[in-house]
Amino acid sequence: MNESEKRRKIDEIKREQNAEKIIEVAANRIGVKKEDLYKSISAGTGNYSSLHEFFESAAKDQEVLESIKIDKAHLKIIDETVKQRIKPSEVEITGKLKITIFASNGIELIKEALKKAIEATNDRLNVNYLGSGSYRFMIKAPDYKEAEKILKNASESAISNIVKHAGIAEFTRE
Repeated sequence: MNESEKRRKIDEIKREQNAEKIIEVAANRIGVKKEDLYKSISAGTGNYSSLHEFFESAAKDQEVLESIKIDKAHLKIIDETVKQRIKPSEVEITGKLKITIFASNGIELIKEALKKAIEATNDRLNVNYLGSGSYRFMIKAPDYKEAEKILKNASESAISNIVKHAGIAEFTRE
């Protein structure tokens, strides 16, 4: 067994220990035996290769837990315990928007363009002013594909709004 296989195996063991700890903590909070809760949860994890993988999915989407046939009040406790111990992964990407506009109401037009960009992302875009007509766009999302799509929508929205008012806008990924 080489070094990377050992590391992967250790990580796998740690993840399963974390999953068992989630069950232990939830069982204590609910007031049931750990083994009984484990059996109940394991019965509903058919499509997942491990208990930890099931809990990772549950941390991202509460409906995953609802596939388990357990009392709703107990599900709420399990959900809280999972979210305390497993944080969904998140990626962050950035880009820079350079805006040049010579209209007398340029500031209002820039504000409007940035507002449209934020609206295009359902408020998932964070905008920082860098100076000299430059703005940093930052997106956080569960994966790169989704983050890139959101960033593209935001930049295209802002650029089209500026160009519509005879301005120049250029976006570059950082």
